[in-house]
Amino acid sequence: SDLQLEAIAFFNDYDNLLGADTAAGGGTGTGDQYNGGAVNAYGFELGAKYDLAKLTSGDNGLKYPVALAYTFTNAEFRSSFESDLDQWGTVTKGDKLTYLPEHQLYLSLGIESKKWLVSAAAKYISEMRTEAGSGSISYGSGVEDHVVVDVTGEYEIAKSATLFATVYNIFDKEYMVSRLPAGARPGAPLSLISGLKFKF
Repeated sequence: SDLQLEAIAFFNDYDNLLGADTAAGGGTGTGDQYNGGAVNAYGFELGAKYDLAKLTSGDNGLKYPVALAYTFTNAEFRSSFESDLDQWGTVTKGDKLTYLPEHQLYLSLGIESKKWLVSAAAKYISEMRTEAGSGSISYGSGVEDHVVVDVTGEYEIAKSATLFATVYNIFDKEYMVSRLPAGARPGAPLSLISGLKFKF
């Protein structure tokens, strides 16, 4: 009852995948749709949660939660075609989809009491293709792997009010998230968000 384990497998079979030129997706925002043909996407996720306080003797009222999750994803085009969508271009059957990391790893560690908590979380994203293809990712056709660490703290100042603060990318890691639109796009730098949460 102290250890939570989770395993999920998934398989998506697309007969006709559609891509769209949207500003939110890094395009020009025309809204044009592009036919991606048949695609298979599959993988699995493994997760575990545990309170390290269970390993200590006595009860000091503190918890030490740890969580670990790993996700593997593979997605391939099942047909060959020519596309006007830049990130697809000339596609050969078996080519990998773009902007989809094969490996993702998440680890969080924390300490919490009844009134406060502090936790740190690290997320690893493996390299991603920015152009459809197979084999190794050539220079200029991908986004490099990276690790980003966030730290969060909360303090209950009243029964219905909690003060919180989150530091994103605490080590101010410089990393790329996309090559659309118009070349390399950076990830978010070191930043802080804080505020009050109320329960009604």
